[in-house]
Amino acid sequence: MVFDGNNALYVTDIYFNQIKKVTINNLAPIADFTATKVSLIVDQESTITDVSGGKAATGRKWTVTNSSGTTTNVILVSGDLNASESITVKFAATGFYTVKLDVTNEYGNDSKTKNAFINVSTSGSSVEEIKSQRGLLVYPNPATDELYVNGEFFDLNNARATITDLTGKTVKDYRNLDGLSKLDVNHLAKGMYVLNLMQDNNLYHYKIQIK
Repeated sequence: MVFDGNNALYVTDIYFNQIKKVTINNLAPIADFTATKVSLIVDQESTITDVSGGKAATGRKWTVTNSSGTTTNVILVSGDLNASESITVKFAATGFYTVKLDVTNEYGNDSKTKNAFINVSTSGSSVEEIKSQRGLLVYPNPATDELYVNGEFFDLNNARATITDLTGKTVKDYRNLDGLSKLDVNHLAKGMYVLNLMQDNNLYHYKIQIK
């Protein structure tokens, strides 16, 4: 038997007078990561950890950016963006932040990007959390012409809604929501947007898709 120094053994088969190649699968990295918390308030910390498949990475690079594609308002609390298995970050402003991980080992390399992975608001609650805590429903999602906001226990009479694109530009402003409110979205181009619900000095974000 001979090992080629990469991922294969060469074995002599004297019965059939052959040399057979035996490969070792699943050694190249398959990039992936998790976070301790993806819905934060400003200056709250989250730890992001490499959980990539394959053989352990020998090199890593983390990139955390805001909706404009820059690192503005991204604060590294601990870890090394160019090496660490885990990094801890916090954010100086509200918005959605994208995380990318590049991993490599002696068998290959891979990358994983999760767009709008971390949501930073003044409340620290995602819409899924609000749904269970305050009876808020946003549907359908993806939407085509209409989007409904149903606040059974969420007082929409004193709320305001805006829709922004992923750069933070406001494309629609709705005021004086009342009970079951229909938001007209048929003028929006296909793509991803952010629905912002504001009430009592709190701001809640919800990712929506227009199809």
